[in-house]
Amino acid sequence: MKIDFSLMKFVYPLLILSLASCKKSNKNDIIDTINVAKQAFTYGLPLVLIDITRRQSTNYATASFAGAPMNQFSHKSGFPTYLNRQVVRPNADTYYSVAFCDVTNEAVVLSIPNTNGRYYMMPMLDAFTNVFASPGSRTGDTIAVNYLVTGPNWKGIVPSNVKSQIKSPTGIFWLIGRIQCNGTADGQQVVIPIQQGLKIIPLSFWGQAYIPTQGVVDPTVPVGSPNDIVKNMPIDSFFNYLNKLLVDNPPAPADLSAMEMFAKISVGPGLKFDISKFDTNIQNEMQHIPQLEYAFYNNVSSKPASLINGWSIKTDSIGIYGTDYQNRAVIASIGIGANLPADAVYPSSYVDSSGSVYNGANKYILHFDQGKLPPVNGFWSLTMYDKDGYFINNPINRYAIGHGAPLTYNPDGSLDIYIQNIAPVGMENNWLPAPQGIFNVMMRLYWPQSSVLNKQWTPRAITLK
Repeated sequence: MKIDFSLMKFVYPLLILSLASCKKSNKNDIIDTINVAKQAFTYGLPLVLIDITRRQSTNYATASFAGAPMNQFSHKSGFPTYLNRQVVRPNADTYYSVAFCDVTNEAVVLSIPNTNGRYYMMPMLDAFTNVFASPGSRTGDTIAVNYLVTGPNWKGIVPSNVKSQIKSPTGIFWLIGRIQCNGTADGQQVVIPIQQGLKIIPLSFWGQAYIPTQGVVDPTVPVGSPNDIVKNMPIDSFFNYLNKLLVDNPPAPADLSAMEMFAKISVGPGLKFDISKFDTNIQNEMQHIPQLEYAFYNNVSSKPASLINGWSIKTDSIGIYGTDYQNRAVIASIGIGANLPADAVYPSSYVDSSGSVYNGANKYILHFDQGKLPPVNGFWSLTMYDKDGYFINNPINRYAIGHGAPLTYNPDGSLDIYIQNIAPVGMENNWLPAPQGIFNVMMRLYWPQSSVLNKQWTPRAITLK
C-alpha cells in the first residue's frame, strides 16, 4: 500500500482540530461532572445537617433540657444567659419544646393541652427543612387539641378523637415548639405546666397508658457543630450518607429532574457513590466541594441586603423552599430550623439612622408613635446582641425588651426604647442595656399582621439620642 504523504498537509490540520476538540470535550466533561456534584451537595446539605442534628439531639437515655430520645420532647424551660455561647442570636421570648420524630413505620399523635390563650406555635419541619405544618395560636388551636402525624407511606384510619391528619413528606420530622414566656416567674407558673402537657404518643398506644421507652446512647454519634462535621466529611461519605437518608425521606415530586441529573454520578435513594470510578482530576476537585460550597453560602449570606430604615427584613423565600435548593442550603447553613414568615419575622439592624455601626459609647432611641407599635397578633420584642451575636452581661440581666415588660409610655402615648450602656434616669423600664463596644439588635414579630408581611409597616430607624 502506497501512502500519499502529499495529503498530510490537509489531514494534519484536521487531526489537530479533532484532538483539540476531544481535549476540550474531556475538560467540559470534568466541569459538568463537578457542577452536578456541587448541585447534589447543595441539594442534600439540609438533609444531612438535620440528620446530624437529630442524632446529637436524641442521643440520650431519657428526656432532659439537653435532649431527648426520638418521639419525645426536650423542654427548654429557661432562657440562656450571656454565659451561653453555643447558639448564635438566642431567643429570650419563648421556652422551647423540641422533638425529633420518626413516622417511617408508625404514625404518632401530637397532643397539645389547653394553653388558656397563651401564644404558642408548633412548627414541623420535614427532613429537607421545609415547614409542612405549624399548629398553634395562629391556626386557631387555642384549646386542647390532638393531631395524627403520619409518614409519606402511611395508610390507615384516622382516629375520631383527633382534630385532623398531618402528613409528613418525610419519615423524619423536627418539631420546634415555642411558648411565649414573660419571665422566670411566668415560666414557672404558666409555661412549664403547658410544656408538661405536651405529648407524643405512638398511634398503637393512643387511648392507652403510655410510658416512653428509654433511649439508647450511641457513642459513635459525632460531636461538634453539624456544619463543621460536614465541612470535614469526605465527599464520598457525604453522598453515601445522603443516599441512605433519601430512602426513608423521599425527594419531592418537583425534585424529579434534579434527581435524574444527580443519578448520573450515583447520587439518589439507595444508590452507591463510588469516587474511585472518576478520574483523578475529578476526584481531587470533588474533595474540595464542601469547603467551596460553604464559602459560597457564606458569601451569599454576608451580602448586605437592601435596608429599610437601617433594618434588614426578610418576609419571603423562607420556611418553604420548593426547588430553590441554593436558598434552602444557605439558610440551613446559617440557621437551620427557620420559621414561616406567617409565624415570625425577624428584622435585624446593625446601623443607626445615619448608617453608622452601633456602639455603646453612644446613646440611641427606638421610637414608636402612639398606636404604631409593631402590628402583631402574637407579641413582639427587641433583643440585644454583641458583635458576635451573643447576649450581653448587664446589671439587670435584661437581654430583650417588649412583651411582658412594664414599659413607661410618654404623655402623648408614644413609646421610646432606650438603647445604651448606662441606665436612663427615670426610664429604667424602657432600657435595653448595650455593651461598651459594637452591638446589633433584632426585632422579633410573632404572628405578624399582613402589613408586616407586605412591608407596608417597617420599624423606624434607631436614632442617636
